[in-house]
Amino acid sequence: MSLYKCSSHSRLCILSRKKVPVQSKSRRMNFSISLSLAVLAAIVLPMARGERCDPNIQKTMTIPYTQNGQEIDFNFGFLPPAVSDVIISASFQADMGGGWDQLAEYARVEIAGERLFTLGFLSGTRYNSDENCIRDSRSKTINNGVFNSLVGSSPNAEVKIVIDATEEVGTFCSNDEGTVTISYTARCPCDPEFDKCPCAVSEEIVLPFLERGQDLFFNFGALPPATSEVTVFASLAADLNAGNEYADVEIRSSTDKSLFTLGDGNGGSRYFGNSCRKDEDTATVSAADFNALIASNPESQVHIGMDATGYVSSGCPFDAGVVRISYNICADPTGNGDPHFRTWKNEHFEFHGQCDVVMSSVKNFANRDMDLDIHLRTKMVRHWSFIKTAAIRIGDDILEIEGSAAKEDGLDKRHYWINYEYRGPLTEGLAGFPVTISPRNNVYTIDLDSAYPGQSIEIKTFKEFVGVKIHGASPESFGSSVGIIGDFSTGKTLSRDGSTTINDFNDLGMEWQVLPSDGKLFREASHPQFPELCLLPEDPRGDRTRRLAESDITEEQAEAACAGLQDELDRKDCIYDILATQDMDMVGAY
Repeated sequence: MSLYKCSSHSRLCILSRKKVPVQSKSRRMNFSISLSLAVLAAIVLPMARGERCDPNIQKTMTIPYTQNGQEIDFNFGFLPPAVSDVIISASFQADMGGGWDQLAEYARVEIAGERLFTLGFLSGTRYNSDENCIRDSRSKTINNGVFNSLVGSSPNAEVKIVIDATEEVGTFCSNDEGTVTISYTARCPCDPEFDKCPCAVSEEIVLPFLERGQDLFFNFGALPPATSEVTVFASLAADLNAGNEYADVEIRSSTDKSLFTLGDGNGGSRYFGNSCRKDEDTATVSAADFNALIASNPESQVHIGMDATGYVSSGCPFDAGVVRISYNICADPTGNGDPHFRTWKNEHFEFHGQCDVVMSSVKNFANRDMDLDIHLRTKMVRHWSFIKTAAIRIGDDILEIEGSAAKEDGLDKRHYWINYEYRGPLTEGLAGFPVTISPRNNVYTIDLDSAYPGQSIEIKTFKEFVGVKIHGASPESFGSSVGIIGDFSTGKTLSRDGSTTINDFNDLGMEWQVLPSDGKLFREASHPQFPELCLLPEDPRGDRTRRLAESDITEEQAEAACAGLQDELDRKDCIYDILATQDMDMVGAY
C-alpha cells in the first residue's frame, strides 16, 4: 500500500446504429459530426476531477478557413449525455456565391452519418461588399434519445466536427470561418465528490425504433460499480409477430454477455393491428460479473445493445426500445472476523492491530439531537487479531456485546451489558430503538425501522469473535458517518480531517483509534489506550504467510467448508480465518 500524505489536521503523522457512408463529391464541402461512445463518459464525473457537472451545455467553436479545400477539424472533447432536445447549429462563411458554380458550393451537416441539413446551395446572405462572400447558417433540434443513440454508435472518443471544403470554395473574403454550436440540458446525476448520493441506481433510456433491422445502442455512461445484483429490464415495441422477428439484448464489452431475446413470434402482447407486439423481459447479473464487464469498456461505461434482425420492421406506431438498469451502490459495511472490514463502497481491507477503534460515528442521528457511535475492540493473537467486543451508543444508552471461548449454550451464550448492567433488561431498547436477540442467542439486532425503514445494526457472535454489520443504510441515516469504514458518499478511507485519504490500512486503524474526545463506551479500559498507540504485529504479512503455509488444514478443505457462502468476499475471508485459526468451525462466523 502507498503511504498517505500527512495532513496538519490529522492527529497522526505516520508515514450499432450502422453508419451511413457519406458519398464523396468533387465539388462540395462536408460538415461531418462524429460523436463517440465516450461522450457519455461524464455521466458520473463529466468534468475533470474537482469540477462540478454543469447541466446547461452550450459549446461553440469557431475555426478560420485559411486555404482552398482546407479540412477543418472541430474537437469538443467529452460531453455528458442529453436529457433534453439537442439543438445543433452550424454556419460557414466563405466564397460560396460564385455565379455559375454556386450550385456546387454547399455543405452537408451530419451527425454520425445522419444528415441534418445543408448549408449554401443558393442559400445564405452576403456578409461584406463582395457578392461572392456568403454566410449561411441553420439549426436543427434532435430528440435526446436519438442524439444519445447516434453518439453511441461512433467509434471515436470525442465530439468531432469536420468541414471538408472543395477547391472551389475560396478564401479571399474577410473572416472566412466555420462555426458549430451544440446546446442542450445534460444529465448530471449525483456526484459523490460533492453530494450525498442515494444508494439506489435506477436509470432508464428510451430510444425510437426507426428502421428495419435497427441496432439500438443504449449508453448509460460511466455508472458507479454495483454492490448488489444488477437487474436489467428491456422491452421492444415493433413488428414482432413472426418467428424470425426478434432482438437480442446483451451487455456489450470486450466479451459481450447475452441476457435474453425479445420477440421471436412467441412472446409479447399485441398492441396494434395483427403484427405489432410489445415484448419485455428481465435478467439479473451478479455485481462481480457486471463490474468486470463494464471495466473493460472505455471509461467503464455501461453499454446495452438491442440488436434486431433484418425482419423486424418499424411500421407500427410508437415503435421503441426501453432499457432500465437497477442496482445498489452502497454496501452493508462490516467489521468481523480476523478482523475484516468492508467500507460503504464494498472495499475490503484488514487491520491487525490491537486497540479500540471507531467503526462509525454519526452526529444528530435520526434528527433527534443525539449521536450514534460504534466502537470495536480488537485483540492480538500471535500475528493476527480479531474483534473481541463491540459497543454501540445511541443517545445516552450503550449496548456492549462480547464473545466467549467457553462451550456455552442457551442463555449462557449471552454476554452483553446494557448501560453497564450485565444482561440487563432490553425492554426499552437503545434510545427507543428495539433490540432483539436471536433464538440461538448469537445475533443481536438494533431495529432502526421507526426512523429509517428497513435499516438495522446487527451484532453477531461466534466463540470469541464478534462481527458488526450495518444493514440498508441511506444518506439520510448514515450520510455523515465517519470512522474506519470510510466516507459514506465516496467510499474513501478518510482521516479525521475529512479530506486526507489514507491508503495504508495500518495507518487507517491508527488514525481511528478511539480518543478521549470520542467518549467512553466500554465498561472497562483495555490496553492500549490513547495516547499509547495501537499495537501492531512486527511482521504480520511474513509471519502469517509462513504460518498459513504450515497449516494442518489445507486450502482445499477451507474452500470446501466456505463454499456455501454466497458473497465472494465472505468466502475469501472465511477461508483465511479457517487457515489462520486452524478451526473449521469458523465458517459459523459468517
